[in-house]
Amino acid sequence: MAQAIITKFREWNPDEDEKRRLRRWGFIGYFALATLLFIWIYMPGDAITSAVTTKLSGAIGRPVEAKSVGLAGLSGVHFERLSISTAPGHAIEIDDQVIKFALISTLLGEPKLSAHSQVEQGFADFEFSAGSKAIDASLKAQDFLLTRIFPQERDDRPWIHGTATGSVHYRTPGVEEATAPLIQRRLADLTDTEGQVDLALRAGKVGGIVAGGFPIPAFNYDSARLVLSGAQNKIKIETFELTGPDIDVELSGTIDVVAPFERSRPNLRIHLTTHGTFKAGYDAILATQFKREPDGGLSAFIQGTIGSPRIRE
Repeated sequence: MAQAIITKFREWNPDEDEKRRLRRWGFIGYFALATLLFIWIYMPGDAITSAVTTKLSGAIGRPVEAKSVGLAGLSGVHFERLSISTAPGHAIEIDDQVIKFALISTLLGEPKLSAHSQVEQGFADFEFSAGSKAIDASLKAQDFLLTRIFPQERDDRPWIHGTATGSVHYRTPGVEEATAPLIQRRLADLTDTEGQVDLALRAGKVGGIVAGGFPIPAFNYDSARLVLSGAQNKIKIETFELTGPDIDVELSGTIDVVAPFERSRPNLRIHLTTHGTFKAGYDAILATQFKREPDGGLSAFIQGTIGSPRIRE
């Protein structure tokens, strides 16, 4: 294999246009690397940290802070104690964050990046690539602390605490011109996409859920498992099980995706079993929206749209 590559390289005879392109990209790469190394060697560490976090704050529209910023290889950035503000007094906090870019493919118009996030003893690895054939995103997590990602317990949007272990993969058709607006538009369009999710959660709390106009009180859980797959405009929830101590939840069914996402048509069955103080405080209220089963649990079908679901017994 190696000999064949060497032979092919020796026989390669580029024309003048190819030589000019290679020289151009070579000069660009050399200049970018030399500039980066010069700045990193001669600028004070605090000045580099301030410059990078200020630039990042402007890019995402939120205040960003870090204890230190350094190089990770030749095309990566390493943040120690990265903090991204979500509201006054609340911030997403990552103990150790590394972001790396595939320099050559990114310069050639097909961006690729990987990220490693460390929170206490848990971690999450994210990989992303965007090309003309496909856009791929994958996430693998091991004992990752979700509390750091949802620092606020808000009533107006879903949040979840606990630790997560598992994987998520998402693929959608690519774009000929890999610009940020086109990539964002393609990622938001769920038609002609495919994906898989297999996540296990433990020891957490869920809140901020509104179903059929009825706010579900925040509740604790011991363990949860989510397995779903998506293809051909349908998302199938194969497994969703959440157990105690406040409530047991079983959810299954499909979501027929019709762009835009707010017009999706869910067909889901949900079964709830309340426990302890949660049962004493909310079981009667939930019973006004759900059907009482012989086992004492509550069940209903969720229809309507994802944005405004309706609960039907």
